[in-house]
Amino acid sequence: MIACIDSDVLIDYFDGIPASAEELARYDKLLVSRISWMEVLVGARTPGLRQVREDFLRHFKLIELDAAVARRAIALRQEHRLLFPDAIVWASALVHRALLITRNTKHFPRDHPGVRTPYIL
Repeated sequence: MIACIDSDVLIDYFDGIPASAEELARYDKLLVSRISWMEVLVGARTPGLRQVREDFLRHFKLIELDAAVARRAIALRQEHRLLFPDAIVWASALVHRALLITRNTKHFPRDHPGVRTPYIL
């Protein structure tokens, strides 16, 4: 199964949350949107920590913001009243036929079949 991992789950991984590591291990292919990639790296407080995070993220297929993702993000923003970063993350997953893995229940609908909330902290 293909999964697009949101930044909150990735940050949990770096914070040593076991449920995050367990969730990542469930999938055959891992994707990350450019937005989530940026959010993970901006939280790295030192150059060394940033390098560790970048090295880890190289194991993920990076989804860039292209025309297909942009169009889907516009539709999601209008339909669900999302902020653009969240719409881009979700659109990245949908365009690439991946399950969105996130803890962000405030912005993403838990009952949508393309969204999985694996754990709550």
